[in-house]
Amino acid sequence: EDYNDTTLKGWVSLFAIMTAYLIKDMIKGIKLIYRATRLASFRLLFGGIILVSVTSFAILTSYFYNQAIALSDTEIITNSLILLFMTDFDEWVHQLIFFVSPNWLEKLSKEALCYERSLNGSSDSREEDAPIDQNDNVDSFTEESSKKLSMSLSHYCIW
Repeated sequence: EDYNDTTLKGWVSLFAIMTAYLIKDMIKGIKLIYRATRLASFRLLFGGIILVSVTSFAILTSYFYNQAIALSDTEIITNSLILLFMTDFDEWVHQLIFFVSPNWLEKLSKEALCYERSLNGSSDSREEDAPIDQNDNVDSFTEESSKKLSMSLSHYCIW
């Protein structure tokens, strides 16, 4: 006997929820890829491809997971919302740390940038110093924070 009561409406709902929730990550990934082609940056290209891939993987994983265990349209929607909650958990932890101890998080970010620059050679800052077009805004919070960190690195990093 087949107890599966899923319908096309449930699957359309799944993809509508997943798309509405993950579209901003997909767009950010595509913008990173576009910016990578303009700046000839392998790191931006790699980051964009990873972001698009992880976002696509989340949608596909949700589909296959629900295909395997969901017995009704309600279960499809519930399972997809639980998976979306889990994908956002790391971002919430980051925001909590930023709220509780922004100075500590800024210090860690500066140390990470110093370490990255020391690995790449401290004179290679082509991507960090590239002009940012306001119409090509990948993530304004990240770019603004990166600018502030780059400006203060000269006082912080010991070469």
